[in-house]
Amino acid sequence: MALTIEKVRALADREKVCKHVKYKEKPQEARHLIKYKQEKDYEYYKCDYCKEEIKIEKGWEKKTGGVVTIPNTVTGRGNIEIAIHNKCLKKFLKELEEKR
Repeated sequence: MALTIEKVRALADREKVCKHVKYKEKPQEARHLIKYKQEKDYEYYKCDYCKEEIKIEKGWEKKTGGVVTIPNTVTGRGNIEIAIHNKCLKKFLKELEEKR
């Protein structure tokens, strides 16, 4: 995944990281007879590097990623708040330093 100047600029310009919601599937049979409520299954972020889901879990041992604030000293253009997997963070920072 190539990190471009435009992508970094877009990440710096957004106000906050979006939180998405995944809903449980509704039953298929006789659903025209009953009005089902949408039930929330889980919330997640989208990784800014690999674009996959990062489930928001309670407890640090279950977490596979989260929201990170990268300081001005690394970015050179102010603090950037990103949603990223633990496995993608090192690659992201390496590419960011190469662009700088």
